[in-house]
Amino acid sequence: QAEIVSRYANPAEGADVVELLAMVHRAPGLAVGAPARYAVLLDKSPSATPLDDLEPVPEIVRDFLLDPLALEITSTDCFGNQYVSRPFGGARELTVLHHGPLQAEMRVYQDMLPEPAVPGSTLPHLFGVHAYVSWFRDSTKVGLDLRFHNGHDGHDKGDPRDDPLDTIYFRNIELSMPE
Repeated sequence: QAEIVSRYANPAEGADVVELLAMVHRAPGLAVGAPARYAVLLDKSPSATPLDDLEPVPEIVRDFLLDPLALEITSTDCFGNQYVSRPFGGARELTVLHHGPLQAEMRVYQDMLPEPAVPGSTLPHLFGVHAYVSWFRDSTKVGLDLRFHNGHDGHDKGDPRDDPLDTIYFRNIELSMPE
């Protein structure tokens, strides 16, 4: 499986760094620590990106990604107000980053919003959260990488949820998942 890591400044020049991912078997007679050589073949067949086309997705992974309550991230600001993000629930956009015969990775973005919202007390949002979920085809293990930011752009003048905030003070961030 090959994924583009970075491209040249001129898009017509293509990728300058690629990541190769493969399941390999070490030759039985190869000593530990000895270098091994593997052939790399390029398959240019088109790839689909929707979750339904990322088969085979292990059932437990599919259930996790489709469960709106599978992941809950909460935070408390310095005044005791609670902010929540449920990346797999509500309005969301799953973006496929890697997909191939061995491994797949998707990203979903959501803001941490106040629960409950109290006018004059809570902020319109706390952090923005990028959740990166990855899995291998023949495994029920799920990788999770969370990235928090305070870099909202204020582009939508009618929506305070994208307004930038100044310094944010918070007490904790908690991640909850089903057993």
